Amino acid sequence: MALPASANPAALMIGPLQGRERIVQDFYTGCPFEPAVAAWATVESRATYSTLDGLFDLLIAAERSQIILVNHGSLEPAPGYSAAQGLLIPFARGATARATGPIIGTLAQLAGRAASLAEDDWAVHDAALRMTVSNKTALGLIKKLAEVRQKQRIIHLRGCHVGEDRALCGEYKSALNAVLFTAPRCRMFYMRVTPARNSGARLRELSHQQPRQPNTRRRSFPWPGDPSRLLVLDVRDIDGHSHVTPSGYIEHQTEAGLFASLLLKQWTGHDPTEFCFEALWSNSETSYIVPQDTQYSTHMTIV
Repeated sequence: MALPASANPAALMIGPLQGRERIVQDFYTGCPFEPAVAAWATVESRATYSTLDGLFDLLIAAERSQIILVNHGSLEPAPGYSAAQGLLIPFARGATARATGPIIGTLAQLAGRAASLAEDDWAVHDAALRMTVSNKTALGLIKKLAEVRQKQRIIHLRGCHVGEDRALCGEYKSALNAVLFTAPRCRMFYMRVTPARNSGARLRELSHQQPRQPNTRRRSFPWPGDPSRLLVLDVRDIDGHSHVTPSGYIEHQTEAGLFASLLLKQWTGHDPTEFCFEALWSNSETSYIVPQDTQYSTHMTIV
């Protein structure tokens, strides 16, 4: 599928994902745009970061009008706070705290007067304690955020649950001086699957059967105009958060990439027997959602 004429260049920034960073990179290589937004964000650059300090460096240097930010997120209360953890990432090298939600608003306020702050100011010291960093590092983060805020961009945060808290989304939008901020209102996964070969008859049986594995959601995807050609795709929930395992079944393994284009609207992976895909998973629903689904955009918060 050709991209809409309104496509805008985007910078992909990937945070620490416990070894899953490569899957995200490969997904946006084979499907180089972010679905479910009015003006498609087309990935033109890719980078990784391991701390909030490193993310600020990338945002300062980035020249793209849109940012796709892939990072773990949580709405569980942060230790010692009633506020949600939000974007989960160490503030700087050596920091033990990584819940940015409770302090992102404070950092934005301090960034607004960064030029007048000093390391020994009480506000800087308090922020340093909350971020488990030195006063010097805290002041550096505040000044970097002030520089980030000099540019206005569209930011697509792809982190579990963050979109469920609209007020929190507004805080991130304000802190980063974004003109638009989007985030999923449920869990979100990036997965790689190599569908196993099965006969057409077996695939039709599977499409009507419940998965044998517990906590597994199954969907079947027929080829347009030929419902006898099927991709059956299971996603199993392992830990109730970010750990899931996919498994697929198909008659001709070399058609896996073709079926991926149905799920994602576009796929240009080099190996025709496998593909990467992203999916949304709401715990209150019985199925997962892929980018081709009309419900995909309705599971995103836009502020």
